[in-house]
Amino acid sequence: SSVESYTSLGGASYAVTGFENEPLSPNQDATFITTTVTPSGLGPNDEIIITNPAQSGTWTPSVGTPHTGPCGYRLWEGRYAFARVKSVSVSPPGVYIYKGTPIDSLNWDPTTQTFDAGLKSTINGRMTATPTADGSFCKLQISKVLHFWDLTLDPGAMIEAQSLDINGSTSGILPIRVANNLTLNDGSSINATTRGFGPIAGYHGKGVRGQSLMGCTGPFSSNTGTGGSCAPNDGSGYGAGGGGNGTAPGSGNVYGPSGGAGGGGTQSGGYGAGDDCGDGSCFGALRYKIFWGGSGGSSGDSVASMGGEGGGVVYLMAKNITVATGGNAAIVADGGFATGNSSIPNQGAGGGGAGGSVFIGYGNLSLTTGTNTYLTVSTNGGDGGEASQTASSGGGGGGGGRIHIAGCTQSIAPVTSSAIVTAALGGAGGVAYGGGDIGFPGFGGSVVRQSLQCP
Repeated sequence: SSVESYTSLGGASYAVTGFENEPLSPNQDATFITTTVTPSGLGPNDEIIITNPAQSGTWTPSVGTPHTGPCGYRLWEGRYAFARVKSVSVSPPGVYIYKGTPIDSLNWDPTTQTFDAGLKSTINGRMTATPTADGSFCKLQISKVLHFWDLTLDPGAMIEAQSLDINGSTSGILPIRVANNLTLNDGSSINATTRGFGPIAGYHGKGVRGQSLMGCTGPFSSNTGTGGSCAPNDGSGYGAGGGGNGTAPGSGNVYGPSGGAGGGGTQSGGYGAGDDCGDGSCFGALRYKIFWGGSGGSSGDSVASMGGEGGGVVYLMAKNITVATGGNAAIVADGGFATGNSSIPNQGAGGGGAGGSVFIGYGNLSLTTGTNTYLTVSTNGGDGGEASQTASSGGGGGGGGRIHIAGCTQSIAPVTSSAIVTAALGGAGGVAYGGGDIGFPGFGGSVVRQSLQCP
């Protein structure tokens, strides 16, 4: 397959509204996943990726330790799984998938070592719940994995993910497998920039939190890192940036990369936190968890300075990746800049969106060093917005996202090659005006380069 210009992919994504892990004959060897609409973009034997973009609840950072949360047993925040479609159902809409994924045991009770019918009903209810400040919800999606034998991106061509919408059909992820050769020509890109969580406009002089992984949970107090997108508040963010309301901003928290906080009147916008362990150990490497970037908090100035969108997710596996000699190709999932400037006195600007996640796995990577041939991989946070009125502060920068590159040791270009240019930087704080403060920059994210001994 060859891509000549702009192509939007990853559209075959569907919101999950329930599951049944004990279906009747003839599907006892499968688990049924109910979707909002008939998944017409899927068919038998298609590979799907099951992801968990958002849920309520408390973060559990330990890697490989199962626990029961809003989405059930083992499917915690950021966890994902691959599955094969057995068949597609029109009524009710959904898919039967072959056994062997965490969906099979969402209602498993590790204490009694039994499946809990009541828990199944509870989890199914959470899958259809709208995120609220005090509610329990679980937002899962299934997305078709795009399979190619060979894939070539012509010079300047771009493959782009569709935007995430946790209350709609959802997406924001670009899962690709190339069985043989992926060729990237100069200026080509695989792109999920600004395809994560989107911002919400402030109103009536009150800033609004950005959207985030954790939705609307946590204590609603300033600067502690609380909810997502449900209500205006005095400035706080939980994986998302807080909204500025003319008094004080809030900071992003480290529950997934977070958007920057909107600026307060005379107080600078709070930083967006990234996965700043450097090696990814805060939340586990991307082979365990993937995150969409949280959006920045918006200004209280209506739509004049909204927070930036978070970055989406690129999950790429290829046997061979070649960047054309003399070319510079890119795989990116950056957060967006805050839009516009605050135009009302004492109202800070919006915060930048956080970077998303990029995972790249390959058998062989061909980069001709010394020939200006590069592969750029980035999950940078977006910059905070600028203030333009008296006593107005700049918005905070979004946190950097996560990059994990895994390659075989036999590869021509090792994962440590300087021709692979990586960046998961926090966004810059926005410029202040007339006595306000400059917004805080976002914290950096994590970059992991992993060499694997392949057969």
